[in-house]
Formats: sequence, structure tokens, C-alpha cells
Amino acid sequence: MRRSVHIQFTSGTTGLPKGVTLSHHNLLNNGLQVGEATASARQTRLPSSPAVSLLRHGDGNLACLTHAATMVYPSEAFDALEVLRAIEEERCTHLYGVPTMFISILGHEQFRAFDLGSLRGGIMAGRPVRSKS
Repeated sequence: MRRSVHIQFTSGTTGLPKGVTLSHHNLLNNGLQVGEATASARQTRLPSSPAVSLLRHGDGNLACLTHAATMVYPSEAFDALEVLRAIEEERCTHLYGVPTMFISILGHEQFRAFDLGSLRGGIMAGRPVRSKS
């Protein structure tokens, strides 16, 4: 018998609203697979804001938990400037988010003032992204 432990209403990246249910196995496996897709390891440092889908969906946290990586919380809600500061100050290695978050970060007026050389990859809208290094 499959028991759902998480019900989520999402429009995802398609903009088409839908309800989905996830079991305990689904949730843990998603976190494990996210960690594998981004090569998460003990050295991984991931900035996230509690308001972003990473905590609602849990993939970012579970990826860190299943791979003994570090989750960094730069602010209570998404703030592009605080994410940039966290990446530089905490030497974050990966960044997860939705396209609008990446657009906000890349378009921030102070973007070029930060050293983001520690970034190795991440996930945008459910798709792994790797750096060119």
C-alpha cells in the first residue's frame, strides 16, 4: 500500500496548475537524486531561502542531508543580494532555484561586485546546471 505524506499544489515551470502527492520514498529518493545530479558531497555548500521551492519541495535540504552537505540560509525570504553575499562569504558551491530567481540574481545591480568563483553548478527549474570549469 502506497501512502502519501506530502501533497503539493504546483504549476511548476509549465504554468499549468496541478496537484501531486509524494510518498516518503519519493521525497527521500528525490533528495538523493538531486544530490547525485549535482555531485553533492561533504564539501558542497548550498545557499537557499526558506521561501523558495527548495524547502517546500524539500529537494535541496534532502540533497544536503543525504550527502552530508551544508545548507546555507542567507535570509528569511528570497533576496538576490543576500544570496550573492552568501555565495561569496560562505564559498557556496551550488545554487538551486527557479528561473525568476536566477534572473533576479544575474540582473542585480551589484552582481559584478561579488566573487562567485566557488560555484560549481546547481539546479534551475529541476534541471542540473554545471559550471564550465
